[in-house]
Amino acid sequence: MSKEIENLMQEIARDEQSSDSYIRKVAPKKREWILNRADMYAQYCGVSREDVLTSWEQSRSFWYMNYYQDCNQPDLTERSNVMSIAQWKEKGKELFGDNAKEWQFECPNCHNVQTMQQFFDAGIEPNYAYCNCASRFGIGGLATCNWSAGGLIPLPCTYVITEQYKIVKVFNFHKK
Repeated sequence: MSKEIENLMQEIARDEQSSDSYIRKVAPKKREWILNRADMYAQYCGVSREDVLTSWEQSRSFWYMNYYQDCNQPDLTERSNVMSIAQWKEKGKELFGDNAKEWQFECPNCHNVQTMQQFFDAGIEPNYAYCNCASRFGIGGLATCNWSAGGLIPLPCTYVITEQYKIVKVFNFHKK
């Protein structure tokens, strides 16, 4: 067991002995939730639970009760379009070739088709192309749409699992 996981388990064990009855009650449930969610991600990515938990713990900078929850580690079984970063990159290459700047993404609201190259040419971070409508930045003279994959309104999008086993919501690839 990694040092990071040992520290997490010790933190949970301390909370199981807390003088706060609510914390004492929820700590074992949270431990079970964390282990189950890490198992889910490990199975999906073909790695060990320890790999997933260690990575999550290396990036955690606040209380585990607040870090480990559905908004940070969503249930993959409730998502229809989930893929690893490797699968996502392979799909992009299959559809549009090796040059990622030419990959086409479709805004789920206005259906604008955009590329990273368009963002690059406009002097805007190219990685925004897969998660923000180009019209947010005035690219292409489009009417303002303002949609973002990270917004509050659930969008039809792809959920990509990064190398750190975190979820990133991205616009779907444009279907040619």
